[in-house]
Amino acid sequence: MSSNTADFSSVAALALNARPAMAKQHCDACGGKMGQLLQCIKGKLLENWARWFQKCLQCEAFFWHNFPTPLEHIPHDVQVHFVMRQSSQETGTGLFCQEDNCRNSSNQPRRANKECSRLPPRCIGCCKAAGGYRTSAHRVRENTPLQFVRGTGAGSTASTSLTAQILGPSTSSSSVSSSALTTFDVSIPSQTFARPLSADYARGFLSRHSGLLAANAKLEAAEKSKTLSKNSVHTVVWAVENGPSQKFTLVSNVPGELVPADHAVLAFAIKNGFIAYLESPFCGTWCVRDARVPISLSPGARVLLRTVDLTDERCNALDVEIQRLQIELSNEPAAVKTRALIALSGSYSSSRLPSPSSSLASTSSDISISAASTSESSTPPPPERTIAPLRFPLTWACDMEAAFSVFVSLRKPPTSLSLEAAFKKTFPQCIFKSPTVYKHNRFYKTAVKLNILAAFVAAGRGTGGKWSDVVKAIEDSNAQSQTVIDISDDDEDSDLEYNVMTMKKQVYKYIPGTGGLLQSGSVDEQTPCPEFDVLVLDTFKQGHRMKVHLGNYSIGPKEPVPASVALKRLTVSDHTPWNSLDMAKWTEGGRLAECNLMFQATGIYVG
Repeated sequence: MSSNTADFSSVAALALNARPAMAKQHCDACGGKMGQLLQCIKGKLLENWARWFQKCLQCEAFFWHNFPTPLEHIPHDVQVHFVMRQSSQETGTGLFCQEDNCRNSSNQPRRANKECSRLPPRCIGCCKAAGGYRTSAHRVRENTPLQFVRGTGAGSTASTSLTAQILGPSTSSSSVSSSALTTFDVSIPSQTFARPLSADYARGFLSRHSGLLAANAKLEAAEKSKTLSKNSVHTVVWAVENGPSQKFTLVSNVPGELVPADHAVLAFAIKNGFIAYLESPFCGTWCVRDARVPISLSPGARVLLRTVDLTDERCNALDVEIQRLQIELSNEPAAVKTRALIALSGSYSSSRLPSPSSSLASTSSDISISAASTSESSTPPPPERTIAPLRFPLTWACDMEAAFSVFVSLRKPPTSLSLEAAFKKTFPQCIFKSPTVYKHNRFYKTAVKLNILAAFVAAGRGTGGKWSDVVKAIEDSNAQSQTVIDISDDDEDSDLEYNVMTMKKQVYKYIPGTGGLLQSGSVDEQTPCPEFDVLVLDTFKQGHRMKVHLGNYSIGPKEPVPASVALKRLTVSDHTPWNSLDMAKWTEGGRLAECNLMFQATGIYVG
């Protein structure tokens, strides 16, 4: 065993039992050849430590040259290592390094080398870091060999006494080889460095890192400024009767909502915990609400507030602010909105400028009133700027609902305004186009009938609160229900009047060659006469088209058959052959029922 791989346990074992002079050649059991002569250092039985043995190469029988080693002759560290190895094998767990903060990349304790001669065993990193005596399991390098020096003087005496304590009095000192009784002095390698670190060490990294920190700080500041700008709300407040409005730019705590009670600057407009809020600028609807209730905000639109005791007449320049808000809430392109706001600002500022006469009167008391009036008349007035109209329909369902509710009431008695008059009164900033108004009026009535409008109005000016969402929901509902051919009307009156009559199918018969007209025939009393509804239009105006509703109607005991119900306008030529309007209705209704006829979209007009 070389000195480079020897450790303390092997030295102690060699001191306890010297190498036998003769090795056994043949096995006593089978006569086979014996193996190499070895000394047991890491056996499974503690009493076999330091015993010399040979193993038969044929029957694998063991031959021991020494008696079992008493426990008192086994060094303490050897016993501890044996117990630790046996415990780890029984429990199935390994030994962990006992050094502080010895962790791997996953923050788990590193496993110790069971063959490490330190007590307790350590991992290779901690063992090499500690320096000094190391076992061969940690791959001792040639430049740090374990040095053994022959003991002399006091060192020899100490070594001899240590050996005597291990071997005990029963062992002769002569059996211990003088070469084995040596003390070992482990040289600790000194840690040296090639050169000290310079002052410029890692200067490039530090400069780049400081640049990254500065860039991150600028980015965070830009994001913070962007968030503040996004959450800013322009607020116009009236709190004094016939007094000027006060304007504030606030930052809402919640994006898309404004809580008046959260802003101390609005406390002067809150009375008894309530404040008035302009809910719909198109109808001028003000809503008194608790100041703690959030107000839904529209992107880029301002909020108009006032105290609960003020009216429209007592709010100075309210009409201008409402017009500005209508422009901001419109679905026009940004360029159109900008031009409209510039025009509105010009008209507003020109109306606020003092007249030349007042300026002259205030600067000089010697100028007469006539001179002032002359100078005023000589100054040309500023050119009038027109405000760009808003696009109809409006963007948000809440505005459309508030406006259409007023629109429908104006169309009914006692006012009974025409379609255009009611529209201009309800949507003063929008261009009137009858087909578009008819179309969206029907959408409004359908939404009210289906009871789906409240959900979109509750969404406010946010996600899911657009009027286009209402139109899409109605169209999806129509697609799922019965098939309806809906043709827009071009007349002023969109409500078609018709009668629902119960017709007997066999009362009228279709006779070819008579132009498609029906003549009355005999009634068979014995044949059952199933009855079903027939819709006949009763409005005599030119320019209308028809709505044709398709559905299934049960006729008699048979299975339901497809039938069509047409809304037809009766003309003069329709009821002339029968001399009465009632007879014409019955006849034409029977023709629709008998022939299962669906009129084309061109309609029937007055002759």
